[in-house]
Amino acid sequence: MLRTFAFLVLVFAAGLPARAHADPIRDALDAVDHADFTTAFQLFRPLAEAGDAVAAYNLGILYGSGRGVDRDDVEAIKWFKRAAGQGHTGALFNLGIAYAQGQGTQRDLVHAYAYFDLASASKDIAAPRAARARDTLVSAMTPIALAQAKELASRCQADFRACE
Repeated sequence: MLRTFAFLVLVFAAGLPARAHADPIRDALDAVDHADFTTAFQLFRPLAEAGDAVAAYNLGILYGSGRGVDRDDVEAIKWFKRAAGQGHTGALFNLGIAYAQGQGTQRDLVHAYAYFDLASASKDIAAPRAARARDTLVSAMTPIALAQAKELASRCQADFRACE
């Protein structure tokens, strides 16, 4: 009986540290759900700086929307690029939009196409939307620009740093 009790105490105690430390990403997302964008920003920032792609993507969203922080499209692109470098589909898609519209950067349909193409290659639910956006760009591009875009997309697929 004493062994069973001791075992149960150890099992229970082993679970305490996990409960004592909340999931910081979940906490930040909960703050977003409650429209507490300042708290979300404060929680996402150190995680993004430490290399978390989800946090970096969400920082990009906060900067791009001006929620919890002053709107800064250049800063949004910086964080989207960090997340995109880790294959985050939403970040790739948002970079495509930024380059297609010239939001926070110079308008560049070649880069927009490449980012949309990378996003469309994922298995994410947003991939078909990215493919439609990529295909829509084609009508606004010259044949030379389209060839450059396809070549850039291919280089970016092999090494994301080629997109820079």
